[in-house]
Amino acid sequence: MTVEFDATVDDLVDATMRVSADSRTVRGWRLEGRVVYGILIGAVAAALSPAPAAFRLVAALVGFVVGAVIYTGQRDATTRKRLRKLYLERLGAELPFRVEVSLLPHGVRVRGMGNESTYAWRNVESVTKQPDSVDIRLRQGLIVVRKRAFHTYDVLDEFVEMARRLAEQARTVSETPLPRAQTADDGLSEISI
Repeated sequence: MTVEFDATVDDLVDATMRVSADSRTVRGWRLEGRVVYGILIGAVAAALSPAPAAFRLVAALVGFVVGAVIYTGQRDATTRKRLRKLYLERLGAELPFRVEVSLLPHGVRVRGMGNESTYAWRNVESVTKQPDSVDIRLRQGLIVVRKRAFHTYDVLDEFVEMARRLAEQARTVSETPLPRAQTADDGLSEISI
């Protein structure tokens, strides 16, 4: 089964944000940013407070919380803006571009911008319906298939069920132990490569 859609700069930004949200490294950077921003705002609040030390401590704590909240709110908007600018700089003339996603017996193939990648089903962790897409989560990342690739909801449901079935079959096969060759000595031998 193959579906196609035209990917826009906003699709690329959204997919990058989704992949980043799953990264432990990126989550660590975000936590670090919240803490640093909170400390800076807390320090400024404490320094500007003319009250006694106890009140300055309260002002610093409130400033820390406010700073962390402000950072969190601005971070996503700033990241989206920067990613959009980057993708437009790198791909501007090629946007939008056609993306083709095929469910094959051996894996899921993605074609776009003259490139082709096939991901083995054993690397698919999940297939989920999102409000605007079908997400095929891989060990190496994410394939986002926009809902506009599907002409009807029946086609979307068929795509999801087929992808889930093929991924499950691959997991079942990969969990099946390999047969071992027998020898005359002990009945077991090693598999050599």
